[in-house]
Amino acid sequence: MRDKELDEILDAGLKAYSAVQPRQGLERRVLGHVHSTRRFAWWHWVAVAVPVLACAVGLLLWRQSEPVQTRPATSVETSARAMAPVVRPVVVAKHVRRVGQTPKRMQFPTPAPLTREERALLEFVQRSPKEAAELLGETRDSEIKPIQIQAISIPPIKIENLEEK
Repeated sequence: MRDKELDEILDAGLKAYSAVQPRQGLERRVLGHVHSTRRFAWWHWVAVAVPVLACAVGLLLWRQSEPVQTRPATSVETSARAMAPVVRPVVVAKHVRRVGQTPKRMQFPTPAPLTREERALLEFVQRSPKEAAELLGETRDSEIKPIQIQAISIPPIKIENLEEK
């Protein structure tokens, strides 16, 4: 019953939405469409022109910030090529990275002072070595046994009231 009511509501809404009549005549429809799309045509040009201009300005500024050093040709030849001066641009690196040597230690890892916890552990081991061995270490009498893993059992999921729908 709810489905029928929902269908009726949707049908009524779609009828009201589609009740708009088309413009009479093909010419009016085409002109109306052209006028409605013409309003937004300049936005398309702006959306393309702004990034292009930004890239052009960035390229010009980048080119001006890098000075190119040139050197004239060093040898003079008597051929026809030598009559016109040959200038070849030579790009000089702005930044030279120097790799510094790190100091090398005689011992790796470098010893560090003991922390408070490490000092407490060391004092405990020195005062009572038997208790420390019992608490911290494995006894030599213990035997290594293989790990036992029980099988996993997953019961199936039961959903009540599934068949009523």
